[in-house]
Amino acid sequence: MFAVLYFVAYLDRSNIGNAAIVGLTEDLHLTGSQFSTAASVFSRPIAITMMVIGWSTITIGTAFVKNYGQLVAIRLLLGFCEAGFFPTLSLYITMVYKREEQGRRIAYLFGSVARPLAYIIEGCVSFVAAAWVWWGLPNDPAHAKFLKPEEKEVMLARDRQRLEYLGSLNFEWVEVGRALKDPKVWLCCLIQFFQDIILYGFSTFLPSILKLDLNFNAMEAQYLSVPVIFSAELSSSPLQSWEINTSCEELHFCCVGYAILLGVSNSPGARYFACYLIAIPLYCGPGLNEIWINNNMAPHYRRATAIGLQQTIGNIAGVVAPQVYRAAPYRLGHWCSLGSAIICIVLIRLENSLSQGSKPKEGTDFQRRA
Repeated sequence: MFAVLYFVAYLDRSNIGNAAIVGLTEDLHLTGSQFSTAASVFSRPIAITMMVIGWSTITIGTAFVKNYGQLVAIRLLLGFCEAGFFPTLSLYITMVYKREEQGRRIAYLFGSVARPLAYIIEGCVSFVAAAWVWWGLPNDPAHAKFLKPEEKEVMLARDRQRLEYLGSLNFEWVEVGRALKDPKVWLCCLIQFFQDIILYGFSTFLPSILKLDLNFNAMEAQYLSVPVIFSAELSSSPLQSWEINTSCEELHFCCVGYAILLGVSNSPGARYFACYLIAIPLYCGPGLNEIWINNNMAPHYRRATAIGLQQTIGNIAGVVAPQVYRAAPYRLGHWCSLGSAIICIVLIRLENSLSQGSKPKEGTDFQRRA
């Protein structure tokens, strides 16, 4: 269910990049940086069902915009409706799955976003997903109506195991304050921000990069973007085993990719290959960072605060990235993304050392009970 929801959310948010190269800018008479501004204002200013219904309605409405002002307004509303969506999914995952199981589930979410359809069709699909959520997502996973009695017993046993690291589920303001004062949280927020610069810039502007920078025609840019995004899904396997250091290694491919885009000017084939290198850490990096904060914050509401803050800071990148990808050949955007990748490599090394230091020592009471 979460994979379907994240898929339709990603479609509804990122299809503007595909629409831009097949008539959106001409139909709405967009000039200068107006397309970049419209892409920026989406990022994101709560039951899950109401969020899905809200963005479904707005996505359908996108098909009827007539000018730049309406486009900006509709993107602002879309961002508002999706604001708490991914943090809510991430927190819910920690309520169902144990530490070692969460990586695979986050990988499924990021692997579900290989795209495009038309606005009205996508909005209608989201409506169906909203109905599924209303009837199929229990408030308390351990007491879901669709579980058999023996399955409920298993869920209760898993709850007892997860409480070893989840801590108290009672809300306390002091835990919110502790999250805000924890340097690990702010480190994770910075990593999310710089990784999202790459993610939002590349995923939104890939069709435009292929058309306006690599000089493919509109149709070629559409279908050539699909295998690039699909390769990003295939490279998300480190999420399944929570290999934080692997994310750092994959960012080296990203650096090489941007170096080729910036340094090679007369070989469309080499520059297209560079897009695959950039795609390697595209979903893996943000996903691993999400898992890291999930599993290094306790109790529940300290974790919830940390996740919300991390996603808020990360989503600011959705405002920044379109502003540095203003015009072809997008050299400013490529330089900013390359710099972001280098900064991430440094910060992830530090994050990895903190993660190693937080693991329970062999033979501790935690491991015996687990």
